[in-house]
Amino acid sequence: MKTPLKVLTLGSNWDRLDQAFTFLSSQGIVEFVGPADRGIHDAVALERPSVIMISPGYDAARQALLERRPVSPDRLPPVLLCLDHDSLETDELYEYADDFLLVPSSAAEIQKRLGRLVLGKPPELPAHMLQLGTITLDTRIYEVRVAQKRVELAWMEFQLLRFMMENSGRIFTRDELLTNVWSVDTFGGTRTVDVHIRRLRQKLGLHGNTYIRTVANVGYGLVDV
Repeated sequence: MKTPLKVLTLGSNWDRLDQAFTFLSSQGIVEFVGPADRGIHDAVALERPSVIMISPGYDAARQALLERRPVSPDRLPPVLLCLDHDSLETDELYEYADDFLLVPSSAAEIQKRLGRLVLGKPPELPAHMLQLGTITLDTRIYEVRVAQKRVELAWMEFQLLRFMMENSGRIFTRDELLTNVWSVDTFGGTRTVDVHIRRLRQKLGLHGNTYIRTVANVGYGLVDV
């Protein structure tokens, strides 16, 4: 099991990111820790986080960032500064951070930005998790979420989505999908694939139209955008 990325959160204005934080924590992707009433440098020494996230409007962060840049850039881990749209135009503090995040934001976007700060790529998902854009699929508990919201799928819809996520970027013929997902002769033949794709698109909403690609006279696949 992979170790979650440890992130030290500073400030208290996290309401618009609570849902995203809960999802990332529950999936074992990120471990969020707080300063526990300690100063920033003491909290960093105690928790040894990989990244610091600073909430919008957290004035105490200003001094820490000003101390860090440009005189002593190694005193703190990479800093992800969270800003709302208004403060983006008026607050120059983000120039001293390593990256900034506009709130509200999705779990997928937070994961990508944290990963880039540490490794130049998003932190790896646990082995039982699949992700494509805003769609996540948990093979352990058979759960699908779109933009962090749970989506109820029938068994074969789940298996169809799983197969296409495991092979994203590739277009499959109807016969190939029938063989790989259903594995047996199915009443209705390739029409069964069309029906399940249509239902899957409907349940995924706008995200279904975004990620499920149809190639006329060929078949279907999932593509990242």
